[in-house]
Amino acid sequence: MTGSLAAWAGFAGAGPSARSNSVAPSATQTAAPPTGATARGDATGPCTTHAVSTSTGTSARSDSATPRITKAVRDARQDNLPCPLFDMHCHLDHMRNGSGIAAKLTAGQNGALVATVLPDEYAAARAQFGSSYNLRVACGLHPWWIADGRAPDNAVHQAAELAQDAAFVGEIGLDFSPRFAKSIDRQTTALAAILDSCAARPIAHRVLSIHATRSAAVVLDMLEGRQLTNNAYCIFHWFSGTSDELTRARHLGCYFSVNARMVASKRGRAYAQQIDPAQLLLETDAPATFDTAVRYDSYMGSMANTLTQIAELHGMTTAHLGAIIADTSRMLLSF
Repeated sequence: MTGSLAAWAGFAGAGPSARSNSVAPSATQTAAPPTGATARGDATGPCTTHAVSTSTGTSARSDSATPRITKAVRDARQDNLPCPLFDMHCHLDHMRNGSGIAAKLTAGQNGALVATVLPDEYAAARAQFGSSYNLRVACGLHPWWIADGRAPDNAVHQAAELAQDAAFVGEIGLDFSPRFAKSIDRQTTALAAILDSCAARPIAHRVLSIHATRSAAVVLDMLEGRQLTNNAYCIFHWFSGTSDELTRARHLGCYFSVNARMVASKRGRAYAQQIDPAQLLLETDAPATFDTAVRYDSYMGSMANTLTQIAELHGMTTAHLGAIIADTSRMLLSF
C-alpha cells in the first residue's frame, strides 16, 4: 500500500472505491490446478516465445534472472489464448468481495500474492485463500499501522515469529513520508526484527513484498546487510525512490511490481522503462479503500492496461512482455 488511496477509485463497484490488505497463502497450502486447464488472462495478446537476458546483474541466488517458460504459458500460446495475469501485490482479505475475486482468478488461471498488513490477520487470510493453488498469502506488518497505532503492542514480536517460517512475507517496509516522520524509529525497529527473523532462518524460496517510501536506501541497507538480497526474492512494491536507488536495487537482483498509478507519472514510466523485463511484475495494490468491493473486469483491466503501457515503453509486444512477466510471477509464487 503506497501513495494516494483515491487513485484506485476505478476499482470500486457500487459504493466507495476498493482497497484491501495483503494476504498470500503459504507455499505449503497449494491445491492442484484444474485438470486439463490452460493458462488464461484478461485483455492481453496471445503469448509468444521469448528469450531475454538481464543486463542489470544478478544476485547470488541459484536461480537465473531470466524466468523459465512454463507449461501454462506454452499452452496459452498453442491455443492462442491470452497470457495469465498475476497480481503480485494486493489485499484480497480486505476486499468485501475478496472470495469472489479469488474464485474468478482461479477459474481464469490467473494468480495473486495477497499481502497482509497485521500479523493477527494472517491466519484468517490463509484460511480464506490458502486452498487456492494460484494464490499465496504473505504475513506482514505494514509501516502505516505501526505509525498510527493500529498495530497492537505485540505486533512486532508476532510478525517476527511468523516470518521465521513463512515463505511469503509482506507487506513490510518503511515509510518516511512527513506524516509518518514521528514513527521512523518504531518502523525501523519493527522491520529490523522481521528481517532478522528471515535472516536467522533462511528458506529456500522466500519472497518479500516491500513498501519503501522515501526510505529505499535504508531498506536496501537493511536487506543487503542481512544477505537477504542474495537469499530471498525481494520485490519492491510500487517503487518510488530515487534513480540511484532504483539502479542499486536493480543491480542487487530485486524485482519491481508496477501498478497503474506508477505508470501514470512521468518518473514512474521512466523507472518502468529502466527495469529489465525479467525483473518486472504487475500489481494492483487493490482495493483503494479497505473493506469495499471491486469489479473484476476493472481489476483485471488495470493490470492489462499497465502491461500494455510497459510493453510500449520497452518497444515490445504486449504478448511478449506478458509471457515474460507471467513466467517470472509463476516462479516467484512457486507454481
